[in-house]
Amino acid sequence: MTPNIYTSISSIPLVFDPIPEYAAPANVYKTARSIGTNRSITTTYNLTWSFPVDSNFLYLVRLHFCEFQREISKIGDRVFKIYIASQVADSRADVIEWTGGRGIPIYKDYAVGMYAQTSKKINLTVALHAGPEQYSVYADALLNGVEVFKISSNNSNLAGPNPDPTRDPNPPQQPPERTSSSGGISKNVIAAIAGGSVSGALVLGLLCFLTFWSRRSSKDSTYTDKTSLWGPLSYTTTKSTKTQDSSLPADLCRRFSLAEIKAATNGFDEIFIIGVGGFGNVYKGYVDGGSTTVAIKRLNPGSQQGAREFTTEIEMLSQLRHLHLVSLIGYCNDGGEMILVVSKIPTRILEIGSGGAPASHPTSQIDVADGVLCPLAMPIRDDLEIFEVLDGV
Repeated sequence: MTPNIYTSISSIPLVFDPIPEYAAPANVYKTARSIGTNRSITTTYNLTWSFPVDSNFLYLVRLHFCEFQREISKIGDRVFKIYIASQVADSRADVIEWTGGRGIPIYKDYAVGMYAQTSKKINLTVALHAGPEQYSVYADALLNGVEVFKISSNNSNLAGPNPDPTRDPNPPQQPPERTSSSGGISKNVIAAIAGGSVSGALVLGLLCFLTFWSRRSSKDSTYTDKTSLWGPLSYTTTKSTKTQDSSLPADLCRRFSLAEIKAATNGFDEIFIIGVGGFGNVYKGYVDGGSTTVAIKRLNPGSQQGAREFTTEIEMLSQLRHLHLVSLIGYCNDGGEMILVVSKIPTRILEIGSGGAPASHPTSQIDVADGVLCPLAMPIRDDLEIFEVLDGV
């Protein structure tokens, strides 16, 4: 990590001219990040922030500045370069030149297109670099806050790709298998006893089968086909040679075996239950070797939801694509079960940059007509708060 300096001052009075006071909370302009003043070090690296954003959209980046250090008082004291998405946004940024003095907040807006040949998220970077000695007294750079706004496409669309499932950094460890003491009996004796028991059971089973077969060899059995409400999604109607296959989205979701579901929930252990409803229980589970946290919705036989509704729910969830909706990962219909596997969506509230205690002032509210802009990040702070919620499960 490159070195940087956090600066905070509470005594300086702020003069909001030319921007209004509601542009950002006052504590944004009383805290800042800078590179430092040692020219032999600061000129060798950039002070950089990185924001994951949806690709193939235009973004508005708003940078907040306010000079409040005593050493910086005139034009040319601190001049620096601004790079956005690895492109030069301003080659000679001078906050004193923009504002006319210390304690005067200001912000600058920049537009950048984040286009790439991928539907996944990419990183939008903001970097500062100290200016050369010929036009900057101090080899330093300053930033008080960052806002990133997502601008809708030509069809007024702000939707991004379906998010990847959240991976648990600390998956639960499988408990070690319990071993029983042999009580002094040697392993060979135990193996001999076990082998004899298995052989005896096989012989007895064979005798029972032969007896049963001889008794029923002269009888003909008839069976009536029945369609169970909890049967598989591909089912056969009563006494018909035609099959009715459900058009499941096999290319968009994954089919889990019942063994995988039981492994993910430790055999539907009650300790994994995170929700209970009329349809059944919702379990927190771990798939892919415990690296992916999911929510598992298991329908019970008493539920009014049948095979058709279950199929419709799979088809609907597999076609939803939105950041704030749960995404369908897969389903299971083995052994008469009806189970949905969906992702757990993290809702993130980000305040990036300037360390210390959490901000005492709430993030400013920005009202934009027709939902054209979508705020993604606000004042720079070091702390990162993540609140996980489970939507619609």
